[in-house]
Amino acid sequence: MTGFVVERYTQATLVRCAIILDKHLMSEAVILLVVKKIGVALGNEAINQATSYFQKYVTQLTELQGSMGRIRRELRLMHEFLSRMDVHNRNNKMYEIWVEDVRMLAHQIEDIVDDYLHLDSAIC
Repeated sequence: MTGFVVERYTQATLVRCAIILDKHLMSEAVILLVVKKIGVALGNEAINQATSYFQKYVTQLTELQGSMGRIRRELRLMHEFLSRMDVHNRNNKMYEIWVEDVRMLAHQIEDIVDDYLHLDSAIC
């Protein structure tokens, strides 16, 4: 009879251990699932944040390219105007001051374009 009691006690203990182990494994599985879901959520959030962050730069670069085109057209018009006016106004002091201002502006624009080209080549 003692053998039966020991065997029954052992079976009951094994069943309890199996239940505890099963609950423990289920808890670990649930925790792992939650951790994975958190990782996916954080990953998606990181992707959304990065997309939003870089979208701002794409928009800025697109606007900058449009601005560069407008600046190019303006400079071509200024060049054409200056080349025609230069013959007629060589001795006009006000014209000379204006031409000097346009030259300084052109140099500033050239510096900005150089910076843009440097940044554009670094991004690409």
